Amino acid sequence: MPNNVYTEHYRGEPVEITTQQSTDGRWTATAALSGQAVPSAVESGTTFATEGEARQSALSAAAAAMDRARSHIGKP
Repeated sequence: MPNNVYTEHYRGEPVEITTQQSTDGRWTATAALSGQAVPSAVESGTTFATEGEARQSALSAAAAAMDRARSHIGKP
């Protein structure tokens, strides 16, 4: 099945989210920041019932990665 690519923004930074539906109808998603893949906090192989859930999970993982990278600066 084809991939759907979305661009979201978190704290003004673009986050590219790619969702994909499997043949059984479940959804997965990945996120990238500046072309670099974001490690997912969700276990590998986790699927979601809806595309929206998968997309939100990927955005959440990207936001967490960005916040961890900024943690040495202090509160945003």
